[in-house]
Amino acid sequence: MKIEKYWQQILNSIPDGITITDLKGTVIYVSRQIMEIFRASHEDEILGTKLIEWIHPDDRETALFYIMNASLGIPTNGAAEYRMIRQDKKEIYLESKGTILQDDNGTAVGMIYSSRDISERKKLETAQELSGKLKSIETLASGIAHDFNNILTVVRGHLSLIKEDDSINTNISYSIDEANKAILQAKNITRELYFMAKGGILVKEPFNIDILLKETANLIIQDPNIICEHLYNSDFTINADKNQITRVLSNIILNAKEAMPEGGKIKFKMGWIEGFKHKFLLPRKKYLSLSITDTGKGISDENLSRIYDPYFSTKSRGSGLGLFTSFSILQKHEGYLDVNSTINQGTVFTLFLPK
Repeated sequence: MKIEKYWQQILNSIPDGITITDLKGTVIYVSRQIMEIFRASHEDEILGTKLIEWIHPDDRETALFYIMNASLGIPTNGAAEYRMIRQDKKEIYLESKGTILQDDNGTAVGMIYSSRDISERKKLETAQELSGKLKSIETLASGIAHDFNNILTVVRGHLSLIKEDDSINTNISYSIDEANKAILQAKNITRELYFMAKGGILVKEPFNIDILLKETANLIIQDPNIICEHLYNSDFTINADKNQITRVLSNIILNAKEAMPEGGKIKFKMGWIEGFKHKFLLPRKKYLSLSITDTGKGISDENLSRIYDPYFSTKSRGSGLGLFTSFSILQKHEGYLDVNSTINQGTVFTLFLPK
């Protein structure tokens, strides 16, 4: 059997995608897997282009350094990782390993690359990093809230003593009242900070999240130009902290509304899934999957990687705590908050909550 006649089938059967370039970096072959990774409908969309053009501009220097070393036969520490731009302009992470392609005389004629999409792995790594960051911030925020609250209590106590002095005039008394108001506002902030850190004590109870979802959406949206679609039939009862889940739903629905200032559509979809079907969930549990999809302007890949960072916001009046708090609440419920977005098409937030 002449194996050469089957080489196309062999390359297409390999899990990793195969790309071959000439010595100038022009793509001369791509396997089926590469076309799927790049969302290309035909190989002609990739063939004849420069490989470097598909690499994210910020990662080209790293990629070129790796390609240069590989082309010279210099050993590299494993595969290179860099971002690529798909046909639909979406950024993905690729892990790639390159080797020299030689003819029968041992002369270099090009490069062959074995690549795989590691975007989901990167997402998992980011989630793990965020989890560690949350724990550090929780400890810091809790300590600050506690100490600051004690200081405010002392200040308010002394102001109360001063006000009891009959010798102070009306202006001073008014100033003391205003100071007390400011202290009360500051105490509210410390409570918010403490809640952000600890999430409060979970008071779980069984309730129908469908009813809560509709009530929350009706309360927040109140815009005739925004249409809500509830794409589910069954009632969904979960055991969770109703007040905290209300907070999560409010944050996400408000974001969806603000992403569509000229109106649009919000779709709500629910269903049950087994934990083992999602890498961020506990395999032994059954989870409610609730997706909230808007048709807004979408979130850029750059901002998407930061949306759970505390105090990060693209809104002029945003606190940057909404999604951070939502992520923290779901994590305390042993759930997860996932997000996917495409510019000018919309954003999908998916909540996972144990049954």
